[in-house]
This record gives sequence, structure tokens and C-alpha cells, in this order.
Amino acid sequence: MPCLMHYVSQRVLGVHSIILTLCLAIWCVPVQAETCPSEAYSVTGIAIDSNALTGTKAREVGIADATEMAFAKVIDRIIVPDKVARATMLALPADSFVDFFHITSENALAQRYIAEIDICFDAAKVRGALISAGLQWAELFSPPVLLLPVWQEPSGVRVWTRDILWLNRWQDFSDKTDKLVRFTMLEPDVALERSLPARPLLMRDKDMLAKAAQAAGAVQVVWLYAGLDYSNSVPELIMLAELYDADGSLLAVVGQEQRSLNGQTNLHVAFDSFQEDVMNVIEQSWHSSNVYVVDNRDEILISVDISSLTDWYDVRRKLSQIAGIADLSVVSLTAKKGALRAQLSGSVEAVQLGLQEQGYELVSGTASGHYALQLEVN
Repeated sequence: MPCLMHYVSQRVLGVHSIILTLCLAIWCVPVQAETCPSEAYSVTGIAIDSNALTGTKAREVGIADATEMAFAKVIDRIIVPDKVARATMLALPADSFVDFFHITSENALAQRYIAEIDICFDAAKVRGALISAGLQWAELFSPPVLLLPVWQEPSGVRVWTRDILWLNRWQDFSDKTDKLVRFTMLEPDVALERSLPARPLLMRDKDMLAKAAQAAGAVQVVWLYAGLDYSNSVPELIMLAELYDADGSLLAVVGQEQRSLNGQTNLHVAFDSFQEDVMNVIEQSWHSSNVYVVDNRDEILISVDISSLTDWYDVRRKLSQIAGIADLSVVSLTAKKGALRAQLSGSVEAVQLGLQEQGYELVSGTASGHYALQLEVN
């Protein structure tokens, strides 16, 4: 007979409690979870597998370890890469910042606890700790950025081939990364290879880069080259990373390195080191452009056409979820139009970007600091 399955969701109020249905093992199936108010402070799909003298102790240890791991992931996501800043935040008790967590599945045994949970941290508390420590951070996720690795060797150029170390390393990174800059990659197939052949991509053909960005729905492309150069007495590994916009125009060189292949160069280590350096440059650039503003915040006036109170509440909810908006207040409301004053924690461009991802467009009005909120028309 199957066990009674149920869902456990709880807010942290000092003492955790959980209702267990007794059986040989207790399994909870995933159900729709409460949404974390700020996505930047949420970590989902955390796997727990802990052992202890009792099942209760195993659960306590497992959830405590998962909370520390998740908190570290949030801190790594929102602060500019810095060892001292990271150590400062991670020295604080992670459980004191938890807003709520969801146990989406679990199996409680006599001396073992297996589960998958989601944790939402209290954004206000984490921000307070960051402010107290004098640190800067960002919360806005980027639109998709395409990673386009290219590998060149004497036998030819490879972009869509599988089982090439350089290409696989970037695919693994794209699958695992969970920071503010959202990277994506194109899935290789015959049609894609025909429409985006390797040689023009090697040459950074502008039209081809634009076509690749369009295929991925990306706003920028990171062109990632690695090749073997045998023109000198000692072969060399050449790595180059360049950032392009969606039209295929060069924005910046974000990484460049050459290494002698003298028998002591480990390609795995070389690729990983270069990858880390390039990603740090891109992440730091994004953070610097979208730093959360604490003092001297700008304010804008947002007007929106509505047809019902449901529309009005929906707009306010969406605006309150934008990372660049710190506070909202109602200025006026009629049957067909509403106006809100938004206090910004970032730039207007960051707010526009966040709204664009939700299907809205923030259009500048005739007066300074006045904007109109509209549904995007594709």
C-alpha cells in the first residue's frame, strides 16, 4: 500500500516543525511551491542525503548543511567576486536569514534522511547584513547571453561536434551556473550546423553571430575561441574571449591567453582557469552596472492604463517583483488609469530590462522622470 503523500511548507519562526506520515518510508511528491519574493535570494532543487544516529538528527544535520550551502550560493550570486567579502558574509549564521523553505520530496529512515528542498532567504535581512558590512551587491538577472565556443586544430574547426573538451567544458558550465548573468547555449543539430557553419563563426562573421544570437533568443554573444598553433618550434594553446551584441558588433575583449604546450600544460586545468577568469570579468561588469542603491535613490512616476482592479493589482505585483524597484507608492487611481511613484534601487534601464522579461515596456514620457507602462507588442 502506498503511503499517504503530503506536502510540507513552513516559515522559519524559531522552531521548525514537520508532520510525518508513518510508514516503512515517507515519500512526498512535488507540488507547486510558494514563490520566493526575490528570485536572487532563492535556491531550488537542493538534494539532501544525510546520516546520523537517528532519523530526526539526520534531518536536522541535512537541512542545516543545505541551508549553509544555499546561503553561500546566494552570496556568490549577488556580490562581486571577492574573497574577503564572501568570508565576511559566510561567517554569519545562515539559518538566521531564512524566510521559508519547501520540502518537495523526502524519505525519512531510521538513521538517514533523503530529501529535495527549496530555500528562500529574507531579502531585507540579507541586504541589512550587506549594508552593515559595507558591501555592494546586485540582484538583477540578465537576459540570456549566448556562449559560442569554437575549437580549431589542424584537422579543422569544430563548433557543433560533440566530445570536444573545449566545447564540453562550456556546455557543462552553462548547465551548472546559477548566477545573475544567465548564459545559454545552442543545442547542436544538423539544421543548426547548416545554417551556422563553423568557418564563418571562426571568422566572427557579423551576420552569423547575429543569426546565432537570434536562434538563442540572446541579447549578447560571448565568442569563445581555443586553438592549437603549431607554427613555432613549441606548439601553443591560444584562447580568446570576445563579447558581441545581438547584431554581431564587437563590444569588448573579455579574455586572452597563450600557453606553451611543452608537455606540462594540462588542458583541463588551462580551460577551467580561463573560463573562471572570463566569467569573473563578465559577472563583475554586470554587477558594476546594476549595483543595488541604498542612499540617494532616484524616483520615477509610472502611469498605466487599466480596465479593472485586477489589472491594477497585477501591475503593482509585477512592479514590486522587479529587483531595481525598492519601494512603490500610489499617487492616483481612477477607473481607467493609475499612477505609481517608484523609488529605485538601481538604474531606470535595469527596471526596463526587468519589466521587459515580464512582457511589459516602460516608455519615457514627455516630462522628466515620467514613464508609461505598456504591454509589449511583438
